[in-house]
Amino acid sequence: MKSRFLLFSTALFLSIFLSGCDIGSSSQQTCTASGIGTAATAVTGEEGGTTTIAVGTPVTFGVSFKIPDQCYSFDRFYQQNIDATERQITVNTKYDGCNCQDQESTLTQTYTFTPTTAGTYVLKFKKSNTDYFVRNVIVTE
Repeated sequence: MKSRFLLFSTALFLSIFLSGCDIGSSSQQTCTASGIGTAATAVTGEEGGTTTIAVGTPVTFGVSFKIPDQCYSFDRFYQQNIDATERQITVNTKYDGCNCQDQESTLTQTYTFTPTTAGTYVLKFKKSNTDYFVRNVIVTE
């Protein structure tokens, strides 16, 4: 399953990357791509753990992810609302550059969740196509 995810991610990256290169009329090449889904490698807090906050109070989670080289950087978090209280969060990266050294590193960004209504929320941070880091947030009035 992990090899399928890597194969899919590589194919997606190559299709975006190859379509994002513009040699143009000058001799300088520009290569960019954004919105590349990247697997989270860690999320702060206990797996399946619960945080209790009041409505309108932000709660933050440190989300770590790997990048294969220094041309990659954080783009944004993509949040899909599965239903009224379940959120699936994916790290999106961007690629900017053409000749980058292969130097894998881990980056960490802060994801902030600010609920507007009371309830029990399930935040699922994507670490593969079928696996997630799960954090529960109980929101009181």
